[in-house]
Amino acid sequence: MKTLKFFEDFIFENVDREAIDLYEKSLKDDYWRLVSKQFPNYNSPDTEDNAKAVEFILKSMKEMYKDANWKTIEKTVREKIQSGLT
Repeated sequence: MKTLKFFEDFIFENVDREAIDLYEKSLKDDYWRLVSKQFPNYNSPDTEDNAKAVEFILKSMKEMYKDANWKTIEKTVREKIQSGLT
């Protein structure tokens, strides 16, 4: 039996793929290395340092990857950053 996919499923898969690809590409960028110096408790969930580190990385990514469709991928990228730090 085949499972049918709706058009929305393809859109969400593409958004997730774009977000994940961009996240993985960003891991080599310098701002990731700055996090531990600027936010000592970055890897402790629900801390101020962790929240600031996520915002710092996201802001840095937006500056570096201006051509990305941030309106559609920001939520997924933010979640990937959050889980990557903790």
